[in-house]
Amino acid sequence: MVSLDSHTIIARLKIFRSAGSNYTVLSRAAWSRSPWAQPCSAGLPRRVAAGSEAGSRRQLCELPTIWRNCSQGIYLDVGTNLGVQLRKLYNPEQFSGAPVLPIFDKAFSKQRSGVCALGVEANPHHTPYLNTVNGFFQQRGYQALILTEVAASIRNGTASFFLDSGSPVEWGASLTKGGWQKNNGSSGAKVEAHVQLLNLPAFVAGIVRPILQQELAATGRLPPVVMKLDVEGEEYALFPALLLSGGLCDISVLFLEVHGESFRNADGVNMTMPQMQQAFATMRKANPPCRVQVQDLDDETFLNSKAIPFPSVAV
Repeated sequence: MVSLDSHTIIARLKIFRSAGSNYTVLSRAAWSRSPWAQPCSAGLPRRVAAGSEAGSRRQLCELPTIWRNCSQGIYLDVGTNLGVQLRKLYNPEQFSGAPVLPIFDKAFSKQRSGVCALGVEANPHHTPYLNTVNGFFQQRGYQALILTEVAASIRNGTASFFLDSGSPVEWGASLTKGGWQKNNGSSGAKVEAHVQLLNLPAFVAGIVRPILQQELAATGRLPPVVMKLDVEGEEYALFPALLLSGGLCDISVLFLEVHGESFRNADGVNMTMPQMQQAFATMRKANPPCRVQVQDLDDETFLNSKAIPFPSVAV
């Protein structure tokens, strides 16, 4: 046994995965034709520099070997930061009293072996630690992948991402530049990064929805989908886009932190969040089967998750 207090040890572990997913949308034939797989067949080297553009684009290529059995449900951690909510999902015993735990327990039950998860985090300052978290998840066989230096959006492409190096875990880092970002004015401090964008509504419609439909056809049960949305203003674009695409109704529980309108960028709609929720309530009346529950929850317990050792694993 080895204690994973050392990030270096686990980051260097050689990982082996079983070969392939149970899902048609993630099968080799379907994936090879999927727009999500374009970087996988673009002649990129198998090993690329962490945080490079090529590395960011290739990360999703691992999904078919990770999401093998999502029969218990799917968790989308959008705005991952240091990955603590994902750790709460798979190792809840380490995070007693966290407000999100009852949501996970109700949706997924206590046993999480059939839960698939995806984290999305844009801040490059978090990449080294999140690589360690990914290594831990792989070593434990968790069906989880954190995309680093990738921001959730309503489109694909690239964008500027504005850092917040003056706050403890950079919770003000955002696709929107604003006065809330505390970069201390120090000379030479990096205040902006260029990141890849993940079209989140398209991902829900193109990957999550087919998995749910296949599970429903096979078992008669629609697996739950839980999404955390903590994206420093991008909710003004993502919430209505998920609504209009139908993706919001693929989700069982959406919990989010709503930010002030000053956080809204050019992609966002010119509505307040209460106005958007009211519009959704009106649309929902026309679609009673829509199952999503929207909750205003910002679980910021155990923010300094780096100080919490990973559980021991066998090497």
